[in-house]
Amino acid sequence: MHTGFLYAKHVTSLKSTKTIQPLVWRATVRVLYYSLIKQKRARLTNGDKYIVINVFLLDYHTRLREWYTLREKLQDSDLQTICVEVDKFWQRVPISNHYLHPADTPDWPGPWELISDNNYCRYARGLGMVYTLLLLGVKDIDIVDAMYDNSENACLVLVDNAKYILNWYPNSVLNTTLSDFTNIKKIDINPLTQKIGKE
Repeated sequence: MHTGFLYAKHVTSLKSTKTIQPLVWRATVRVLYYSLIKQKRARLTNGDKYIVINVFLLDYHTRLREWYTLREKLQDSDLQTICVEVDKFWQRVPISNHYLHPADTPDWPGPWELISDNNYCRYARGLGMVYTLLLLGVKDIDIVDAMYDNSENACLVLVDNAKYILNWYPNSVLNTTLSDFTNIKKIDINPLTQKIGKE
């Protein structure tokens, strides 16, 4: 079951009441749809599970609020928890093939611009992770270009001398090692740390 089903179910039950006038009907459907989206969680019929709508499919202010909430939640957490949760949050972005290039880091968007643009390639997703870590006070961060199995390109976010590796596959922060990769090239993140102070 998903949100679309819940929406269709409510609409069907409303439509069956023939007393609703066309204009009222359209307004009711619109309010119902947006209320489901705004809630971001819809209870299933068994009452013990939830469907969570991907925050990156919602409006800018909701994305900004959820990103802020993540940082607030992790403020007093240990480094391992921070890395796992930050990776989990950003792994949800819809990925496109090309948006940022590693040679143009001075021109990469600042954190709030990144959230606003809502356009993500593997570099942009890693950038979101880096900004989140920097705002949480994590210092030992690197971004590298790398190759996995001589065939798959990767943009990795390394924390604490590569003890934690983010921006690879979901749920892989704790079981990925840098020795799994070859052709590792460091990307300069100094321009990115300066963007944090400018926002």
